[in-house]
Amino acid sequence: MSVFGYKIINLNSNGFSRYLLFLYIFIYTNQTLSNNLNFFKFLILLAISTLIFLYEGRVNIGCLLIVNLVIFLRKTNFFKKILLFIFVSIIPFIFSIALQNHYKNNLDLLNFYENRDLLNFSENRFWKTTSNLKNINHITTGRLEKWKVILNHKQSMIKVIIGNGPEFDRYLLEKNFGNKIGSDSANVILYFYLCGGLLSLILLLLLIIKQFHKMCKDFIRNDFHTYKSNHEVFVSAVCLMYLLIRSLFENSFGVWSIDQIFFILFACYLNFFLTKNNKLKN
Repeated sequence: MSVFGYKIINLNSNGFSRYLLFLYIFIYTNQTLSNNLNFFKFLILLAISTLIFLYEGRVNIGCLLIVNLVIFLRKTNFFKKILLFIFVSIIPFIFSIALQNHYKNNLDLLNFYENRDLLNFSENRFWKTTSNLKNINHITTGRLEKWKVILNHKQSMIKVIIGNGPEFDRYLLEKNFGNKIGSDSANVILYFYLCGGLLSLILLLLLIIKQFHKMCKDFIRNDFHTYKSNHEVFVSAVCLMYLLIRSLFENSFGVWSIDQIFFILFACYLNFFLTKNNKLKN
């Protein structure tokens, strides 16, 4: 597939759906906080969420559904909240199935196979996961096996404390699996443990705990709805939550990446607001 003469067939689908989800969060939170819903923006949300389902990234789809729960923070009747949730969660999934069937011969960009019966829900990779819950390794797409290798890796006490160095997970996993599955640890906690040791892991956990404590303390002390009037702050908080959930299944902000840049930017902006807000309160 090409756009304006440029081939984009080799676009990383998981990375692209991640960018789509950031865009989705920005528009979605704006609509959630707004008193007047914009139908055109909801159509854009419908299109974006359909694309996210099409790419079948399980972590991103799971985070999308969690983000959609924000709609229940709106001050409106419960029935309307349910309808809006269905509009941005269920309908896009159905659309994605229909689109896969209609364009199954032209969607190489989305990594689909021409011989699949895409109209059949059981052929959808996300649907397969939910219908095969007994196979844990299948659900985690090989992550469970990688985590076992990392946790069972024998090393000296000094390496346990200070780690083995950046991206040692790739060396270890390629040694065990070759190119059969991804060579990253697919978990920030395990990545920090293996590459930076317990010292780095403790610092990471302290940072996350400190951030959560600061957010919860301020949100509880003040009326939560006052934060809904500041779109940028709300977006920062939701995006941080998304990155933290994503880090349970990807290296995410643990390595130099767009995730790390976003994590730093959102955390800095949110903490700046919380500090400034506390000074005004005092």
